[in-house]
Amino acid sequence: MKQTSNPPGPMAWLLLLGVFFITVFSATWIRTQCTSLNFSISLLREERDRLITQNRNLEIEQARLRSPERIRNLAENRLGLVMPKAENTVDLTGIVHEKDP
Repeated sequence: MKQTSNPPGPMAWLLLLGVFFITVFSATWIRTQCTSLNFSISLLREERDRLITQNRNLEIEQARLRSPERIRNLAENRLGLVMPKAENTVDLTGIVHEKDP
């Protein structure tokens, strides 16, 4: 007995063609999603770097604003405050300090 192979029918060709198109569509969709995600990641990294730089600048500004010299200068020049002299202070701890003559 001789076995002959039957050529694939039209349904087999349609199935094969459908699998091919699904594979191509899936690969294209995945590539598009990867490109989109890479672009989003790039934007987020740029934003992160910008925020890190801004945070460093704000920390420097905060340190400058908190400096004792600046606060003393503002108190003396803008508000007219002066450092109290020893005779103008009152000790509330109950310890009596004698004044020097």
